[in-house]
Amino acid sequence: MQFTIQREALFKPLQRVAGAIERRQTRPILANVLVVVKNQLLSLTGTDLEVEMVARIPLSQSAQSGAIAISGKKLIDICKALPEQALISFTLMENKVLVCSKRSRYSIACLPAENFPKVEESVGDIELSIPQSVFRQLLELVCFAMAQQDVRYYLNGVLMVFSPGEVRMVAADGHRLATMALPIHTHLTAQHAVIVPRKAVSELQRLLAEGEEEIGLVIGKHHLRAVMTHSSFITKLIEGKFPDYQRVLPASGGHEVILPREQLRQALLRVSALFTDKYKGVGLQFSPHLLRIIAVTQDKDEVEDEIEIPYEGPALEIGANASYLIEYLNIVKADQVKITFTSPDHALLFEETTHAYVVMPMRL
Repeated sequence: MQFTIQREALFKPLQRVAGAIERRQTRPILANVLVVVKNQLLSLTGTDLEVEMVARIPLSQSAQSGAIAISGKKLIDICKALPEQALISFTLMENKVLVCSKRSRYSIACLPAENFPKVEESVGDIELSIPQSVFRQLLELVCFAMAQQDVRYYLNGVLMVFSPGEVRMVAADGHRLATMALPIHTHLTAQHAVIVPRKAVSELQRLLAEGEEEIGLVIGKHHLRAVMTHSSFITKLIEGKFPDYQRVLPASGGHEVILPREQLRQALLRVSALFTDKYKGVGLQFSPHLLRIIAVTQDKDEVEDEIEIPYEGPALEIGANASYLIEYLNIVKADQVKITFTSPDHALLFEETTHAYVVMPMRL
């Protein structure tokens, strides 16, 4: 195996692939990136046996075919150390790879390509394509509500529901729920739902950070594959039944208030300034024409802020986690937000045309 590549052409794909590598792996081979050269195409593969990321890079200079597994961390560190626009040559010599760039030379021990594991895929049940911008928007506005290491394993990921003419994503952690749906053209005749694990969601977001091409999705019983022009991605799915998100959404008939998103966000940030703990309980006091946000910290400090609102209903106070509200208001892009509420014992509902966010009440 022998090939030459510019530093910038290698660095970004290598970083994406390395994201799939588990830092605390039990098998040494999993710390490596599989490097394959064939037909003037360089492919890089990283995996932790749950997620597999592949990047493909066309080579402009003549190359010799071959395959080897090389430490992902060492390759990234070499790319970081070399100057911009540097040309890097790779030459396989027995059980080592010689990496050269001008006067810099590295001789790196490597492992046989045949020892590199692959994520075992199931047969694809459905295939469809989805615009990258749609997939990216759905993930961005939903995934922040995922659980982290919850014993209810099905909450440690995002529910993706593919229907005729629509794709919906849902995430929840038991205290809040975010859901969003966007229209897409599919050939599906029935609904198909899968739960994608948290790490895979994070890697998908990195993969979809830029670009507008169509993404091909192949969904099987246990796996989801996303295919793009220069990369592909495979993840195992979480088995289990996701809670019925429709039952979590508050019933219609509550009180509604529409107010500027940024004004509410800034008020919550001011009230949260004295908190030192992560869970910042605040009281939202709704009264005619006024929303008063109040809080008492663990040190018994008191803080209050007010916003004028177009509200004519009865006076109500609802406790909520300010962190959950701020996180949502940081992500959503709408100028105005609609809040629906019923009583101190019922959830708050934030809505826009395609997106809904539910926050459970909190005792203060």
